[in-house]
Amino acid sequence: KVKKEQLHKYTNLSGITFVPLLAENFSWVNYVEVVKELRRAGFTDVTAEPLKNLRMAAFRQNMTARVSINGDAAVVSGSKYPIDSKVIVYYNSVRK
Repeated sequence: KVKKEQLHKYTNLSGITFVPLLAENFSWVNYVEVVKELRRAGFTDVTAEPLKNLRMAAFRQNMTARVSINGDAAVVSGSKYPIDSKVIVYYNSVRK
């Protein structure tokens, strides 16, 4: 069970939270902002992973490419997930 003081407006007492709008509409949004919004929504296991898909620094650098929740890449705002779901925010980054 989740303690009431750990809850966010998206989260209910059964430990379920809703995907915030930003997680679905992340085009041209810095991955740090997407991670923050997912954590504010109540998700407890949020990580960011670079794609290393850019040859050199570009405007797209650090912009969110996709979000995966429990392996589900088709993330839709308003969808319900347990707060301890594995959330990965993939973002565009420069190859090294």
